[in-house]
Amino acid sequence: MSALSRLSAVLLSLLAVCAAQAEVRVVPKIASVAVGGASVDEAAAQFDRLLASTFSTVEVRFEAQYGLRFYPGWCQVTNAVVEATVIGALPQWAGAATADAAARQRWDALTADVRGRVAGMERDSRTAAQEMDRLIEAMPSQRDCDAAKAEAGRIIETVKTRLLGSR
Repeated sequence: MSALSRLSAVLLSLLAVCAAQAEVRVVPKIASVAVGGASVDEAAAQFDRLLASTFSTVEVRFEAQYGLRFYPGWCQVTNAVVEATVIGALPQWAGAATADAAARQRWDALTADVRGRVAGMERDSRTAAQEMDRLIEAMPSQRDCDAAKAEAGRIIETVKTRLLGSR
């Protein structure tokens, strides 16, 4: 095999590894929440109360799944897949169907804002999960598999805090 053929084979294998390193999944778990109320303000207030007591805010949870390659004295993470689960709620107001045009417009603006926050969290979560995946795949071998798991967990928390803050 010529030097050029060997170099081409190495470059192709590196491209395959880089492509495989950013395997992420974003799973939206968005509930529709029925709210009552005679007005937009009453429906919005009820939705806010439900969020405070049941749904909190739009949030994300990350989980890394990976294999561990163990050899005496070291352990390495392989085949990482980071999954981001985005959890949120969208309000559904039955009164919107019979409300006047101004009330429907206000309700549509409120629900559009909520949908926008959910969509923004999905985008931000995908970006964070891609970075987590790259960093986990690139982390150096650890002395044992417990240390490798701990380092992968540290990477997830560090990236989440840096990119998403308290969300």
